[in-house]
Amino acid sequence: MEIDQCLLESLPLGQRQRLVRRMRCDQLRAYYERERTLQKQSSHKPRSSQNKKHAISFPLSDILQDAIIRHDDKEGKRNLIKSMQTAGLEQDG
Repeated sequence: MEIDQCLLESLPLGQRQRLVRRMRCDQLRAYYERERTLQKQSSHKPRSSQNKKHAISFPLSDILQDAIIRHDDKEGKRNLIKSMQTAGLEQDG
């Protein structure tokens, strides 16, 4: 709904506010209708397999360094023990 600017300015304030409010409601209604149709279209598409979570592992040295930076003594101790165990296993083998 388009209204000429001169016509809009010539209207009394109350009418102008009602008209502008009605135009804004029409805009919002059209926007939500478009969003609804887009959402329906996208919901019909098969879901991709990109939503799978991947396991990420970091080297013990990086984890230990982060624990030291955060002053997390328990995690630091646990990672030191792990690194000593893995180093001991490598030397034994």
